[in-house]
Amino acid sequence: MSSYRKFNKQDEIKRLGKICYYMNNPTFIGFIMRQEYHKLFGKNIIEVILSGGSNKDHYDIEIVHVDGTSKKCEEKSTMFYKPDLSQETKPWEYSVQVYNGIGKKFQIGLLYAKLWYKHNIQSGIVKRLYNINAPIPTEEQWLKKDAFQCGNPKTPYGIELKQNFRAIHGETSMNGKTKTGRTDNPIDYREPVLYEFKLILSQNPTIKIGLINEIQQIMNNIFVEKECYLQTAGDIDTDAFNFRWYPQIQIPKILDLKLNEKNLDIVFDIVTDITQDYSLILRFGKGTGFSNIRIDIR
Repeated sequence: MSSYRKFNKQDEIKRLGKICYYMNNPTFIGFIMRQEYHKLFGKNIIEVILSGGSNKDHYDIEIVHVDGTSKKCEEKSTMFYKPDLSQETKPWEYSVQVYNGIGKKFQIGLLYAKLWYKHNIQSGIVKRLYNINAPIPTEEQWLKKDAFQCGNPKTPYGIELKQNFRAIHGETSMNGKTKTGRTDNPIDYREPVLYEFKLILSQNPTIKIGLINEIQQIMNNIFVEKECYLQTAGDIDTDAFNFRWYPQIQIPKILDLKLNEKNLDIVFDIVTDITQDYSLILRFGKGTGFSNIRIDIR
């Protein structure tokens, strides 16, 4: 686990631990939270238990009722106080996505990574432009140590690329965006990759069918285990804190995927049988072109 993910996980456990403490003890905010829970679900809470924290768990806390039943609950948070949290919006409206996973678990993630390697690494153009002394890694090396690395790149080439690129363009990446106050205009290296990706997608309808099946399985697994949601906003230790409970979300049936033409990242609008809107985003997590290709479902 990278240090960034480690600290994020530690912060999450600390926040969830405080929620459990306030709800399990005679505190004012805990009383209000238990009261609002009863209004929505008709159940009195006897205890709130922090989950084991395993990556296999798709929930954060278990809420045990006086009658012996329980609900597995997912907490979605933002550090910023929000005075109005609506029952009409998604529980993750101000926080992280429904799903965040490594891109290599998906056929399109592997396809995109191989196209990026073909256009922007194997060609040698980037190596020459940024005076990279390290040899170009093999496709296998790049996929394992850079493309799907949960953190910064690990190949000598990837490390040097990120250092050299940012020495010239600042804390930005290979998506054509300039840092505020800078006059340089780096190339958007996503363009040729997206062009060929769309071409392959249009010629191979089985790719989209396979992706629909992959997303559907993820949604089935995640939504069935999350029996309710708690949205929090702000710091529970202060007055600048708000929350809202949400019931279990109906598992959507995916009817179609539509590639969003307005974005140079790979973004699919997910069409389902319910009114809730979802999208899939394929992106680099540690700087476009550097490392950590991921799939988000929001």
